[in-house]
Amino acid sequence: MSEVVGIKIKRKKGVPSEVVAQSNLVAEFGLEGDVFAGKGDRQISLFDDEAKSVNGDSKKECFCISRFSENMLIKDLPVESLTTESKLGIGEAIIQITQVGKECHKECPVFSKDGVCDLSKKVAYAKVIKSGGIKVGDKIEFLQRKE
Repeated sequence: MSEVVGIKIKRKKGVPSEVVAQSNLVAEFGLEGDVFAGKGDRQISLFDDEAKSVNGDSKKECFCISRFSENMLIKDLPVESLTTESKLGIGEAIIQITQVGKECHKECPVFSKDGVCDLSKKVAYAKVIKSGGIKVGDKIEFLQRKE
């Protein structure tokens, strides 16, 4: 089963994200205290922990992944199978996926060589549709999924 294995809040631009054990998702806003929270469709970001933690020559060269700071690091969630109709329950909150994938930086050596990196396949953005507390270890439940 999918679960949250990390939560990060970026409190101020230009400052590293703070790793926290728990936080709150606020409906129509995002992760409480996060500088990127607000109205819009990219209120929170999710990233596959396997893609973030895989080592190897291509990962060392891929500065896109090292520059990207997700709000939630997730385990065993098939990001590539999510759609904009997917709704997920996490802790007490409910989110709706609004975007799957992120454009890679054109100057990235991996993108230049391969034309794609894990940001394009293993990142998703969502908006919060029901407020609630979340914590590391919370299971992620599919509430709505287009097959």
